[in-house]
Amino acid sequence: MFDFVGKHKRLLQFFLALIIVPTFAFFGIQSYEGFFGARADVAEVAGQPITVQEFESALIEQRNRMRDAFGGAIDPDLFDTPEARRELLDAMIDRRLLLDFAYRHKMFASDEQVREFIANYPAFQSEGRFSRERYEALLRAQNLSPAGFEAQLRTDIALEQLSDGVSGTAFVSRTMAERFARARAERRQVARALVTAGEFAGKVSVAPEEIDAYYAANPGEFEIPAQVRAAYVVLTREALASQVTVSEEEVRKFYDESVAPQAKAREEARAKAQALLDELRKEPDRFAELARQHSDDPGSAQQGGDLGFFGRGMMVKPFEDAVWKLKPGQISPLVETEFGFHIIRLDEVKPGRDEERRASHILISAPRGSKDFAGARAEIEAELKAQRLARLFPEAAETF
Repeated sequence: MFDFVGKHKRLLQFFLALIIVPTFAFFGIQSYEGFFGARADVAEVAGQPITVQEFESALIEQRNRMRDAFGGAIDPDLFDTPEARRELLDAMIDRRLLLDFAYRHKMFASDEQVREFIANYPAFQSEGRFSRERYEALLRAQNLSPAGFEAQLRTDIALEQLSDGVSGTAFVSRTMAERFARARAERRQVARALVTAGEFAGKVSVAPEEIDAYYAANPGEFEIPAQVRAAYVVLTREALASQVTVSEEEVRKFYDESVAPQAKAREEARAKAQALLDELRKEPDRFAELARQHSDDPGSAQQGGDLGFFGRGMMVKPFEDAVWKLKPGQISPLVETEFGFHIIRLDEVKPGRDEERRASHILISAPRGSKDFAGARAEIEAELKAQRLARLFPEAAETF
């Protein structure tokens, strides 16, 4: 892990900040018309605009970082000045220019680099292994989708390549090196004294006439606010909950109208997947053809179901367990996950300490698994009571 941290030190600094900073909170932002004019974009770099929305998001992120870094000891609004906004915009323009230079010189992040970073980044690991659940939970906490996160990661890897290329070929003269060394070794001594107003309070005297004059000139400072005496009672949802009842007929109706159709749709999806599996048992060479025709996975269907290489922890558990039971060329039975029903074929195994496997699949999507009436009854009753309570509470508050 330490090799990984050393190799990606600059990139890790960015992602450490991303993990620490809480989800962006939306708050009122001053109008930018005085700063940017009435344009829809705040700047254009290499033919690509920086929109007002992008700029506002960056400003919110900066304010949140300042608030977290100083623990509330500094007002983040101090950084929301025309000068600070101009400095932030300049930084965004510099980043766009660097990224444009990197792309024009073919500095791109490969799929393998992105997968390697995600799989080895310590914050995404559990017990030393990549955890997809932890990965997705951290992204959700930052209001990020995996696609958006990975796109940002590609950008930062490209910029890291550019930075490494420049720093790796930089030349520093002996004079500059000596000046830098002297500056680092320099030490200064300072002294300070704290003077408080309390030290001089006993030396100050105020005449009664001055007190009377100040009181007469500033009566508003000594006014006592208006006060009232009131009584109140508390009406809570919990108090009303005991008065809400739901009949057996209402529960059955809800099940028949809302839950049963989902169960039927899932069984239809299972039957379709089983028919495809039966066909593949007879003609396994048609796997790619049937994936293009029937798979509901838009990311792999046009590639004949090919998912590429992946390691443990990168797929949902039922899917992963099925893949690791197969031998190359084998086709699995139906595998049921939260996404529907999968038919999986193991294509290749890449041996090593962190073994990776390449697989293809056909997905027949289906609603999440539905319970029978007995299993769903308690949940439906609770849901109907909550709906009825939501209607009853405002009415009770009005008549109370």
